[in-house]
Amino acid sequence: ADWNMESVMDTSCMFNECHALDTIDPSRWNTPNNTDMRLMFLGCHSLKELDLSSMNTQNVTTMEGLFESCGDLHTLILPERFVGPSVTSTRAMFNLCRALPTLDVTTWDMSSVEDTNHMFAECQALAPLDFSSWDLSRVTESEGMLDGWPNAPESIPGLAH
Repeated sequence: ADWNMESVMDTSCMFNECHALDTIDPSRWNTPNNTDMRLMFLGCHSLKELDLSSMNTQNVTTMEGLFESCGDLHTLILPERFVGPSVTSTRAMFNLCRALPTLDVTTWDMSSVEDTNHMFAECQALAPLDFSSWDLSRVTESEGMLDGWPNAPESIPGLAH
């Protein structure tokens, strides 16, 4: 979609509970002023592929529940450094993304994140991820972050339990 997104500051709940949404093309969205992506695709059960590679997320402060309950999502293309230095919450970001097979999280800046509760819970198809570059020193909430994820590591370096 050729939507002009440059002045949009809040995309929270934009497609929330769009259960039948099976396709959308945000591949050309430039979002330099967006600060809130909370619950943007929550409950988009039928969505199978999503290309967010052109989104500018460097000013986003919350990604809470961003892809939560996108149970059929199996292809997710994200820009490098998708999680930027302003993000404080990734709570339930991928919770119940049961079909998602892989993610590259190595360039994410997690240094300001405080809440990772249920971030990868029930990600049943997700391959092991490389968390070695993550700075999790500010995380105070991490309950259930890895619950129900068969390929989850036993622990994540730097994450206090």
